[in-house]
Amino acid sequence: MGPDVSLDEQDCGFQGRSHLKDKIKYKKEGDGFLADCICDSGYTWTFHFRHDPTPMPLTQKHASDLHNRCLYLIKRLKFQWTRIYMDNLFTSRRFLQWGYEEKVLMAGVARATARGVPDCVVQVEAKSKADLEKAVGCVKVARTADFKIIAASVYDAKPVHFLSSIHTKVHMITKTRTVWSTENKCRQELGFERLNTADDYNNNMNGVAAVNSYLLYKRQCELRKV
Repeated sequence: MGPDVSLDEQDCGFQGRSHLKDKIKYKKEGDGFLADCICDSGYTWTFHFRHDPTPMPLTQKHASDLHNRCLYLIKRLKFQWTRIYMDNLFTSRRFLQWGYEEKVLMAGVARATARGVPDCVVQVEAKSKADLEKAVGCVKVARTADFKIIAASVYDAKPVHFLSSIHTKVHMITKTRTVWSTENKCRQELGFERLNTADDYNNNMNGVAAVNSYLLYKRQCELRKV
C-alpha cells in the first residue's frame, strides 16, 4: 500500500433476495451490499459492510456510525501518517481531527454547511452572469488555530470547498492538457490553473473507482463465458 489511498463506498452487486440488500441506482453494479473501503492502485486493502455493526467499542461517542466505521478501518492500517482522500460524504472537520489523533492525514471535498467549513471560506453560488464572471477563480483559505487543518474554497463552474490535514499551504499550480485547435487544425498544449488541493484530490481519489471498474469488467467477462 502506498502513502496515498482513497476512502469511499463500494457496491457488491446482488440480484437475490436479502433484507440486507440496498437499492442502489447511482452505481453500475446496481442493487447489492454497500461497504466502506480503503483502496489503492486497484486493490481493496480493508473494508467493512454497512449492514454489519462496527466490531469494536465506539472510538468517538459523538461520531456517526459512518465515521466510526471509517475510524475502525483506519485502525487496521499498518502504516502511520497515511494520506487518505475522500469525497463529501465522509469529509468533516471533526473527522479530520479524529483521524489526526489516529496518526493519519486526510483531505477531501466538503459540503459548505454542517461539516466544519468556516464561514469566511464559504462561497455562495452566483445567480447572474455578471456575478459569475466576478466569482470565477476566487480562492479563500483559512487555517485552524492549532494549524492542523486547512479549509479552502475555489470558484470553478461553481463553488468547491476543501478540508485538509495533508496540506500545509494552498496555491494555484499550472497544468497543461492537449486540445484540438480549429484554427491550426492540430492538437496543441493548453495551459490552465488548478488549486493544489483539487489536483491532489483528483489524482488520488480514484482508488475505489478503479476497484469497482475492475470488478465490473471481471463480472462482464464471466457472463460472456457462460
